Amino acid sequence: MDTKKNRFSSKSNLGVSTLEEVYEKLYSGMQLENKISFASSKTKNKTINMSIGRVWFNLLLPDDFRLVNEPVNKNDLNDLIKEILEQYGPKKATELLSHIQEEAFKLSTISPSSFNIESLVLPTELIEKKKKFEIEANNLPYDQYEKKVDKLTNEYLKYFKSLNLPINNILDGKIKGDAKDMWKTLLISKGFIMDIENNISEKPITKGLTEGFNNKEYYEVAKEARNVLYLKAVAVRDPGYLARILTTANANIKLIEGDCKSKKYFKISVDKTKAFQLLNRYYLEENKITKITNKNIDNIIGKIIKLRSPLYCQSPNGICEVCYGDLAKKIGTINIGILAGGAINGVVVNKMMKARHMSSQIDLEKVDFNKLFEKSTIPKKIINNLFDIQKTKIFAKENCFVQIKKSDYNIFLVNTEKYYIIPSIFNIYYNIGSETEYITLPFNFLVNLYKPLNTVEDNRQFKLIYEKGELIINQEFIQKNVNNFLIINRMFGGNLKYMNKPELLVNNLSEEFPSLDLVHLELIVMNMFRDKDDTTKQCRLTSYKNSSVIGQSSLPFKTSWLNALIFENINKSIQIGLVENKDAEMNPIEKLVLTEDSKKSQ
Repeated sequence: MDTKKNRFSSKSNLGVSTLEEVYEKLYSGMQLENKISFASSKTKNKTINMSIGRVWFNLLLPDDFRLVNEPVNKNDLNDLIKEILEQYGPKKATELLSHIQEEAFKLSTISPSSFNIESLVLPTELIEKKKKFEIEANNLPYDQYEKKVDKLTNEYLKYFKSLNLPINNILDGKIKGDAKDMWKTLLISKGFIMDIENNISEKPITKGLTEGFNNKEYYEVAKEARNVLYLKAVAVRDPGYLARILTTANANIKLIEGDCKSKKYFKISVDKTKAFQLLNRYYLEENKITKITNKNIDNIIGKIIKLRSPLYCQSPNGICEVCYGDLAKKIGTINIGILAGGAINGVVVNKMMKARHMSSQIDLEKVDFNKLFEKSTIPKKIINNLFDIQKTKIFAKENCFVQIKKSDYNIFLVNTEKYYIIPSIFNIYYNIGSETEYITLPFNFLVNLYKPLNTVEDNRQFKLIYEKGELIINQEFIQKNVNNFLIINRMFGGNLKYMNKPELLVNNLSEEFPSLDLVHLELIVMNMFRDKDDTTKQCRLTSYKNSSVIGQSSLPFKTSWLNALIFENINKSIQIGLVENKDAEMNPIEKLVLTEDSKKSQ
């Protein structure tokens, strides 16, 4: 970017007018938070006092972009990027953001946000409070301990804020997680420990990482290390595989021109978070199709609206522009299925990387199975007939069994002496007369599934057969910061009997993706609902009559033999495409290949 365009009149008594002058001020010893006078077209040529960090940021933005004169943390930055994209389009926005990134690296070398140990010498008052905390917190249960350690952490933070340390710039921005959790673990208390078997230590470690541990404390922390390594293994491997599945399974979904004129709508309850997931989409307002924009977004908050959606698009050969919305116009592609897969995977990877960083500080939540079942979509009659539900325990009221393929869980399955630890959603089977039915338990956390007296296991699967009165699950806490990918993975797996409506699955997934445009999830879910008699056909054209839900790993074999060939199973794809002669109507990749081959043969 040409910084000369950011110059303003030198006749006024101003602080800086170019990036070079900002860097000169920093070289001379100024800090990013120091105030300096600034004027430009953004300020209508009026001189105002701003931190030199904000001056730097505004000089990097175009002259016709608004003045940014407020704290910008990670979430605010996401909103700013969307704003830049909407105002300047994808090409210029990419150039702007690339330039900002380049200058940010330069800035970090001139004014690094770091601290030294001398900065962290505590006043006597805080030292005495820390000693008192160690005595009082040693015998507290988890929830009371958390309140006490949070109170002391807030006092530490208040003290460090008063020092104006450069590290506060990172902590305030929440780039590396929540500041409170970081200071808590480093300086105050390692806290309670959860090991690989979901066991929680009886007492917290009341020392921070910087204070050092005795032999017993070190042993406790070492037990937790196995759990941390397990989480990191999950974080780096499976999100990449998910990207491959989502992209291959949904590559055939294209955007087409025009309006299908669908009269079927996705009825959705809109809160503030969801409203921003629906920007540039179309909904029915007073019998008129209206576009959701920043100007009218307040009109839909707190209401149930009828949204035009890919879930009910009536175009047979793709998703029409009105059902999809204007997002594709901004990014310049018709390959909306591939776009959805990439967008979802990007969020999943970020979630798992965050889980990796947070794994050294457990975040527990008390379990109440009664409340969890109240929120579920499973009929209460079935729940009451099958289970004796207590706050932290579930017993079998009737004979039932759990059968799990080990390959479905990969490294997620942990085998302990008394129970298996399995992630999130799984099925419990029961008999009605001569028929075997099942329900899906929608728990988005690691579950302690107890081993009954009758347990059958081989190399491929295990079967847990519960008789009346036997304990199925016993769990006091769940670890919140490790569950995101587990629940997402199982939902995309397609084995959710009581999420038999696409709206339910979209709403459940949207809770895991609060920052993602909802249309991506609608596309993926729409493609999972298939006709039971012909799984190559989507159910959106028949309002989901006679539907079955197909998981993402199976979809490539339903949508196209060519997709299956790309995916992983050559033998199966050849059988589908050449022996069974199945050809999915909507797959443009397949049509292109066949058309090109036929031209050559002529």
